[in-house]
Amino acid sequence: MRLTRNVIQTLVQPGDRIDRRVDRVELRLDLYPDLDAAAFIKRCRKPVVACVRRVRDGGSFSGAESERVALLERAAGAAYLDLEVDADFEPDDDFQRLVSFHDCAAMPHDLDGIFERCLGRGADVVKIVATPRDSTEAFRLLDLPVPGLGLGDAGAFTRFLAPLTYCAREPIAPGIPTPEELFDEVGLRRLGDKPALYGVAGRPIAHSQSPKLHNAAFAAAGRDAAYLRFDTDDLPSFWRAFLAHNGHGLSITSPLKEQAAALATAPDDVVKACGAANTLLADGRAFNTDYHAFLELVPPAKGESQALVMGAGGAARAAILALKELGYAVSIWNRTPARVAALRRTPALQDIAVRTLLQPGSPDPAAVVINTTPREPPAARFVLDLRYGPGHDAGLAFLDAQARRQIELFAVDVE
Repeated sequence: MRLTRNVIQTLVQPGDRIDRRVDRVELRLDLYPDLDAAAFIKRCRKPVVACVRRVRDGGSFSGAESERVALLERAAGAAYLDLEVDADFEPDDDFQRLVSFHDCAAMPHDLDGIFERCLGRGADVVKIVATPRDSTEAFRLLDLPVPGLGLGDAGAFTRFLAPLTYCAREPIAPGIPTPEELFDEVGLRRLGDKPALYGVAGRPIAHSQSPKLHNAAFAAAGRDAAYLRFDTDDLPSFWRAFLAHNGHGLSITSPLKEQAAALATAPDDVVKACGAANTLLADGRAFNTDYHAFLELVPPAKGESQALVMGAGGAARAAILALKELGYAVSIWNRTPARVAALRRTPALQDIAVRTLLQPGSPDPAAVVINTTPREPPAARFVLDLRYGPGHDAGLAFLDAQARRQIELFAVDVE
């Protein structure tokens, strides 16, 4: 009954290019009801899973159940029919049954009961899809006899770990990866049944490019390990669930770096000094590779040099500590006075000034500006803007610098 790492590609259009690495294709007859389904199935080079997904299940079909049954009956030759657990349709024995349940708004309490109901419909394969509030809740889907799939940013990681998963070339549902994300970024085919689990935790998290760097490192080292994105703003609760599911180590991003420092049982000296960690290992050790990236990228001070740090979160704490080490007098700009006050209660960060941010076009506010916020930084002789993406090369350089040290830490993690 368990499908081992089977990948189904959903065809948003019948003419979508089918990735050669997938095992099956999903024919969504609710999206293209006029298609000659039997002819398509006959010429398709991959086994077909046919379905007519209702609106309440995340699909497009809103007609009568009799109309939906008529569409399904046109899928002669399909390897599977995907039938919702409450569907009013009993196919003949020519089809294998993928019995599914979808909750596009929440995570049901009784997942085990829903699984049993699916089995009771004569399922050859069970698929349960739900919408977790955060990645902590999403782990419940992986605890089912056949792990389920999560929708949205919080549930996206489940799609790289479940034995039956989906991909699509265009966005078809929140959190569904592309074939390239499954096979090239994470390397699904190299993973065993229970890979060592790593990832980046924070909120928001969908934009993170860290999985590309870390999974490439795991692949090069031949490690059965996956590095995924986890959406949460409550690190202690997530950390317990993560460790219970073969979690080995996390990269920590906003807004969790101070939580990570507090959670660590063996923080290193940098974490103790700045009160923020961006790397947490299962044995309780914590590190701050942001600090080392700042030391690597920022030029040392010459004479009495001023530095301005934009932001007062975890990255800003590491920046202040590194800038002081490099010989700068540090000022900080932040919109939230309480965050600045909390930062200044950390002994190693006390001697900073608070400044009003100058507008673009104003005289240089400092020799160095470190931007840890979404805002545009003012001009300076040296600007390190941690935003990354098109047009933000400095942010990509910083990402790479802090990740290289994390990769070393993960490499010596206890197996």
